[in-house]
Amino acid sequence: MKNRQDERLQIHKLHGKLKCLYSINITGDIRAIFDEIVSNKVEFIAIGSHNALYS
Repeated sequence: MKNRQDERLQIHKLHGKLKCLYSINITGDIRAIFDEIVSNKVEFIAIGSHNALYS
């Protein structure tokens, strides 16, 4: 998607030990954790279910 403000993506900054990273909603329970390298360029760190990523 070109509009990162689109509510369907649910992009948000993480907290705690992942506070420098962001999360994006891929589908229902699948999330991706990423770092924004430079404006409009990201590096994906992990992709998986909510429980797998945050447990």
